[in-house]
Amino acid sequence: MISDDSDISSMFDMLSLEHKKLELQLDGTLLDNSKLPISQIIPIYHQVLNVSSLIQIFKQSFEHSEPQNESQNLINNVESLISKTFNSNFHPKFLEQLSVLVSSYIDKLKSQKNSQKTETEIKNDAAIYDKLRELMSTKEFVEQYDKGLIHD
Repeated sequence: MISDDSDISSMFDMLSLEHKKLELQLDGTLLDNSKLPISQIIPIYHQVLNVSSLIQIFKQSFEHSEPQNESQNLINNVESLISKTFNSNFHPKFLEQLSVLVSSYIDKLKSQKNSQKTETEIKNDAAIYDKLRELMSTKEFVEQYDKGLIHD
């Protein structure tokens, strides 16, 4: 448990820094009107989870006292960014994007002929299966986050 002012100050600074990183990630996503590459989705979720954990730890530091205005404002800003911006805006879009991509890769694999394939066709199929596994893994991660939202 955090108790002295220097620890609280350090936590404030850390939460401020991580909050700013999350804001930059989300702002960068807003600037790119196209679909976000899958490789960039997971780091955003990790940052959201990181910041959420920091909020909980920071709040615990005020278990026996009220946070000062600056600390309370930071907590409110971070919680608002996560709930109003990420959970309400970005998360549903990411989940929809992943669902569409998984479906399109499955459809692509289903539509292929099952006759004798050349080595190139086999390699192409393997690449599609690899991409599908990556997409399904990412989608599973995002769905787990979604299940956590339902229980909050």
